[in-house]
Amino acid sequence: MPDLCSGAHHGSMGIHQLAGTLTALRHTITGGLPRGACAVLLEIMAACCALLGQLSEALRSSEDPRAAAAHARLIETLFRYTVREQPQCAIHLESTAAHLLADDDLAAACEGTTDFSRPATVHSQPRALSRHR
Repeated sequence: MPDLCSGAHHGSMGIHQLAGTLTALRHTITGGLPRGACAVLLEIMAACCALLGQLSEALRSSEDPRAAAAHARLIETLFRYTVREQPQCAIHLESTAAHLLADDDLAAACEGTTDFSRPATVHSQPRALSRHR
């Protein structure tokens, strides 16, 4: 296993530098989104998901029961966060009328290839049915 603390493998930063960088990033992301930040934030979020998988794999290799217990607690916290976030995502989908996205834009969003430099393409909104009395 590589020496995670020194960062000596592959010229990468050490685990302590990574932790400091992630903490700084967490404190940087506050308030509203600057124009064009969606793509970068989604890229960071995808990288964090991949990092979480690698961190979990590394922790599962530890034979220390305290690491196992702490890891399980963090995964439970992540699960609870995900369960709370799902309805927020549904509300966001509804409030942005994401159901009207053109098929190409929807496919790009699902594949992570959205071009945020151009406006979203949407289908025309269906007309409300008139009520006859």
